[in-house]
Amino acid sequence: MGRGISKVGVVGGIIALLILVGGLMAYSGLTKSSTSDALLLSVDGDVSIVTGSTTITAVQGMRLKVNEVVKTGQGRAIIVLRESMIVTLDSDSELRISSISPENVEVQHTQGRTWNKFTGLTGMKNYKATTPNTVAAVRGTTWEQQVSPDQIIVLEGKVSFQHQEERVEVGSLEKYTLKDSTLVQSDPTPEDLERLKKELEVHVTTLKKMRWNELRKNSVAFNVFKQRFGVTEDEIKASFNEHDEAESFDPEQIKKDAPIQSEILDKILAITEQIREARAQLE
Repeated sequence: MGRGISKVGVVGGIIALLILVGGLMAYSGLTKSSTSDALLLSVDGDVSIVTGSTTITAVQGMRLKVNEVVKTGQGRAIIVLRESMIVTLDSDSELRISSISPENVEVQHTQGRTWNKFTGLTGMKNYKATTPNTVAAVRGTTWEQQVSPDQIIVLEGKVSFQHQEERVEVGSLEKYTLKDSTLVQSDPTPEDLERLKKELEVHVTTLKKMRWNELRKNSVAFNVFKQRFGVTEDEIKASFNEHDEAESFDPEQIKKDAPIQSEILDKILAITEQIREARAQLE
């Protein structure tokens, strides 16, 4: 990492990512990436955290614990579980974190609507969302789940959806609703599809925020790097946007060329791939 590297080189093209991540590693000696069990990534409007009989106002960046409830009024919240599951709570929704381990996460979805996206960044294998009447279990997919009436719409992948002894496998662009104690299939309405599209747009923004947080996990090294090469955060973000929109992107080649291998680089590349995939779905 010599001083001969120019500012233009840092913020232009694939080399930007290599130099940025490699620079951070060189300055900090950091190759591992810590993983939060449950992070409140975003808060918009009226959102609270309920622990037993205590209710507090939610703040972006809070670390959540098992048995805590995230509750939205006229607001929305985005929770990241083990960096492998992104759960967006719509207004007037409630979600309780039941259990968390590196490979398995369970939640209780007791009210409202959620948008759920499995990223699989850290090795989590199973996710289960239980409502008062149904259970949704997944290993990797994207779907919307609703309570009262209990309903599920899958955007991609498959979800096991169960009510008592009845269980169905819900595939891409399929919709099931609990009616009179029976799971009934129907086609998603135009309104459903438009809502899913809007949530996918929000998801792209969420992934970009996760990628940025990954870069800033070692804030001291990050700030030293910016000063050393004279780049701003806006310029770094612009460089990543170039990767998101480029015609080609080869993460394996980037890892091969990177000066230092690290979990941070792996996560950044994986998130970038998912951003590109989500953008392609929107086109």
